[in-house]
Amino acid sequence: MVLLMIILSLTTKGQVLSEGMFSFGRTSYTTAGVLIGDSTYLVGYSDGRFSRNQSSAKGFLRIKSNLDTLSSFLLPETGQINQMIKLSPNQVLAVGYTSNQNINFKARADCYDLNYTYQWSLNLDTLRGNNVITSACIDTNGFVYLTGYQDLDTVRGFNSRVFCLRMTSFGTIDWFKFYDWGSPLQASYSIAQMENGNFMVGGTTGALIVGMEIDQYGNRVAPLTTFFTPNRPYYNTYTVVQPLPGNKYLVRGSQQAGYVCFAITDRLGNAIYREWHNGGISLPYIHAADGSFTIAHVDSNNANPRIERIANSGTLIWSLPYPNPANPSFYRSFYGIIPSYDGTGVAYGRFVMRTTSVLLSKIANVGYPAPPLSMPLSVQVQAVSAYPNPTTGAVVLGIPSLVAGQASSVVVDALDMRGVRHQLQATNDLGGYRLDISGLAAGLYHLSLVVGGQRYVARVVRE
Repeated sequence: MVLLMIILSLTTKGQVLSEGMFSFGRTSYTTAGVLIGDSTYLVGYSDGRFSRNQSSAKGFLRIKSNLDTLSSFLLPETGQINQMIKLSPNQVLAVGYTSNQNINFKARADCYDLNYTYQWSLNLDTLRGNNVITSACIDTNGFVYLTGYQDLDTVRGFNSRVFCLRMTSFGTIDWFKFYDWGSPLQASYSIAQMENGNFMVGGTTGALIVGMEIDQYGNRVAPLTTFFTPNRPYYNTYTVVQPLPGNKYLVRGSQQAGYVCFAITDRLGNAIYREWHNGGISLPYIHAADGSFTIAHVDSNNANPRIERIANSGTLIWSLPYPNPANPSFYRSFYGIIPSYDGTGVAYGRFVMRTTSVLLSKIANVGYPAPPLSMPLSVQVQAVSAYPNPTTGAVVLGIPSLVAGQASSVVVDALDMRGVRHQLQATNDLGGYRLDISGLAAGLYHLSLVVGGQRYVARVVRE
């Protein structure tokens, strides 16, 4: 493996802090990524070293925020990782598909610990035809929700149907359901929890970008919503319908004719912001805590590459031109951006120059990771200290300017790394609120409490 590090110039708002390219000798590119610690990322990539019949191996890279490589691991099967989520402080779930010599796709979800030790797998190879798991999310109770599609016509494609399922964080299926969206050209590409606790499944039927709302048991609770009607009659791929705060949705799709559609809509699919043009836009599976999101934009023929941060009103916060080689045959493209707890993010994708290499770029000012939408932020947020930190028992939260008359006790939300919410009581102590977390399991927790109309947040490690 060859690593090339390039330090790039800074801009005033968005900043390209560093870039890393990982070459494996043949076509390789990143397809998914997840934050697994304060400054550590895991990215899944397609590895072309052992390509068989156009099908590549799957691999992991673990990197630090400065893009130093900690380790890499090649999985024992060909296929692709479409998305990764964190199940616990020490486990990740990678969803996608495996492929065989005949290029048949079989839906797959695999759980690994951070040492790449295999824990369990969900293998849907008993389904007929080609089938793919496209997206995953975890709710505030620790249940995992997956979506994808089954293509029954493996010769001509598509004669497909959408599926969703729920399972425990140990891989046991709770329910599995198929859905008919009214067209033989249908697929789902994203699933995420909404503010009301239900789930939005985003995808396509025909050429329409649509969303289906389901409850925790997989029941369809609202009619199919059309979020985007393209100007050209081509099939949409890699479609994301991502819930945003305030009952808004980020909608993204790309068409086989080389067009990209991008919008922010209300609950009924009415556009608040909308654009349609040749080129591409990265997939923002994770948005920031303030409702903004950061994407990578590129026009047709890979011209005018840029990183942009956009408010959920559609207002551009900043736009950063991304340096690209002068030779049009060489270019960078990004698939997604992972925000970190320090406000920076890692963009992942590919760099094309003779061979295609894994590309990672550290970007400043992309926003902070969002809490679950079922716990909406309704007041201004301020980060405070927690001490001692780490702790085996109690911590004191350094709420500033504590005055007489404030509540003697408050409820604190403690969100663990699986997204499971714990509610604890904190007492007003000298210099802050005292919270006993000795009853929680070891790990990293995000604490949140409201005092005097202000929301205070802190991170603490329970040893």
